[in-house]
Amino acid sequence: MSAEIELKLLVNQEFAAFLSKEMASFKVLSHTQDVLGNCYYDTPDHFFSSHRMGLRVRTLNERFILTLKTDGRVIGGLHMRPEYDVELESAVPHLQGLSRFSDLALSRPLDALEQALTPMFSTDFLRQAWVIELGNGANIEVALDQGEIEASDLTMPICEAEFELKHGTIDDLLTFVEQVSLTDGIRLGAVSKAKRGYQLAGVLPPETLDWQAAWQQVLFAAQENVGHESAVLSALLAYEQRLNEYYAQALSRQVLDETQLGQALTAFATLYRYYGQHEALLWQAYRQQLAVNQQIRLDDELVEEIAESNQRLVQKITELQQVTEPVEAAQRLSELLHRGSLVKRQLALIKLTVR
Repeated sequence: MSAEIELKLLVNQEFAAFLSKEMASFKVLSHTQDVLGNCYYDTPDHFFSSHRMGLRVRTLNERFILTLKTDGRVIGGLHMRPEYDVELESAVPHLQGLSRFSDLALSRPLDALEQALTPMFSTDFLRQAWVIELGNGANIEVALDQGEIEASDLTMPICEAEFELKHGTIDDLLTFVEQVSLTDGIRLGAVSKAKRGYQLAGVLPPETLDWQAAWQQVLFAAQENVGHESAVLSALLAYEQRLNEYYAQALSRQVLDETQLGQALTAFATLYRYYGQHEALLWQAYRQQLAVNQQIRLDDELVEEIAESNQRLVQKITELQQVTEPVEAAQRLSELLHRGSLVKRQLALIKLTVR
């Protein structure tokens, strides 16, 4: 078992081309380019997806690798989860190799699961990967994936950049991503390829969001965690990422009517005004993080930048609420959710909340 720690960005083609060129400005230990074919499997009653797991067989240069990714944590776009890899002789998903992992506990026997497996969807993409060495000896793998997810006759594009920590600390990972030129047209991604594939295949239902109910849960968490401001900030960040993910996808599919667009703007305005009204929360979380997490490098300037960014976001959302043409308002909100400056702000918030 290995612990995968990575940060995912959903990007456009312009950023993808730019990222490929920018990697040359870092110390590159290796650069590879491969076509990866991945078939995801599950049982008829969806054992793996219902337990928030993903089981796949990857084909790479005549090698076959079975991978089981189990449930982990997502903070913003930072993914932290256990994964188990087994080399196979063919693309047939034999599970017995998983038995060597003593910490992996499944509620069904491996042979019973194997007999019930059926293909659900595939993800096929071109991966460019660079292993970057930082000045302190830390290693980061940057992977640029471009391709598609396919389930029956349905397809969904893949265009994303993953930054995986190979050696070092989470701070090394976050600091490196901050050093990349984060242009517009990107956003943090909290949803894995596997989850998107399960949704495309109809195994998982489409995401729904009652923002008012979700917001009330955040406020309840704030009341329950008085004196633990880092936990409150973590709940706020999780809620914000959920808003970003849901409305960015809805805007891209053009499924928001005028009323729903107004609700989206109200949800974002409510969140950013809360940040502004509770700026002390940032400073308290900052002091708590300094006390318990020596691996994250923090300074006062980080908090000041978050506070200033919150003020600008309130202003931007207020301006959008004054736009009378729904198509224009939707376009401007989509652009706002894909700004590099918003990603930088979320990276700073992750530093205040990650453990």
